[in-house]
Amino acid sequence: EDLDSVSEKLGTNWLQLWQLNALMPHPDSTVQPGDRINVGHLFTAGYHDTMKGLASRFGTTSYKLQLMNRDLRGVDESSELDEGSTLCILPDSCHTSTSN
Repeated sequence: EDLDSVSEKLGTNWLQLWQLNALMPHPDSTVQPGDRINVGHLFTAGYHDTMKGLASRFGTTSYKLQLMNRDLRGVDESSELDEGSTLCILPDSCHTSTSN
């Protein structure tokens, strides 16, 4: 596989994944089974954070948050997340919310 095929599975693009993997020499480099690649940023949930709110804040969707965080599958998007829990977030750098 390459970053293009991995990015399709994650609903993003190869450029965002390449940016997260500075040690990868070329964006067309092959990703071998067992290779570890960064696919997002770690974020610590705060007081009153919800999946829906974080999705809006980072320009993504609740579905993509659940895709990146198995423990969120089946959680209602409006429910408050556990404060201090760590999430992997792959923001859409071209579309983010301007509100805090």
